[in-house]
Amino acid sequence: MGFSTMAKKNHPEFLAGKSSMLRKLDRDILAKSMNVSTSTIDELLSSGDSMISDCTSCAEEEIQRERQEREGEHRKREHLEQEAETEEEEEGQQRQGEEEQRKREEQEGETEEEAERRQEQRQRRQGEEEEGGEQEQEAETEEEGERRQEEKQRRQGEEEKSKGEEGGGSEDE
Repeated sequence: MGFSTMAKKNHPEFLAGKSSMLRKLDRDILAKSMNVSTSTIDELLSSGDSMISDCTSCAEEEIQRERQEREGEHRKREHLEQEAETEEEEEGQQRQGEEEQRKREEQEGETEEEAERRQEQRQRRQGEEEEGGEQEQEAETEEEGERRQEEKQRRQGEEEKSKGEEGGGSEDE
């Protein structure tokens, strides 16, 4: 049996057989419109020229196929989610390792910088101590020179006193 969409020329469209109009439609759309799985539509359309098709959409078989398809899709999703989680964990571990490496490098750099600073400070202190030691030596040398000069002046003063006493004592006699 066929049907046409026009009243003039009758070019009938058939629902069964090789020239079935169902073969021209997209299988996914056809499966959704009939509320069955794509595998059921594939079986229906692959029946060929047979006028009477097997019951490919029996409720029990159809329900079982749908369950299997859902379970398969669910397993795929779970597998993809597990892969994504694994990748995220690996990336997290890699980032953490990189951060730890960067921290170690920074600490080593800081340690090297601190060592350089300490060395510079030691050198400055030594330089200051040497300068301070030189200045102290100069000050001590100057003080010693001043003491010697004072000592000389005092001796000269004593000598002059003693000469003056000797010279003054003979006049009295």
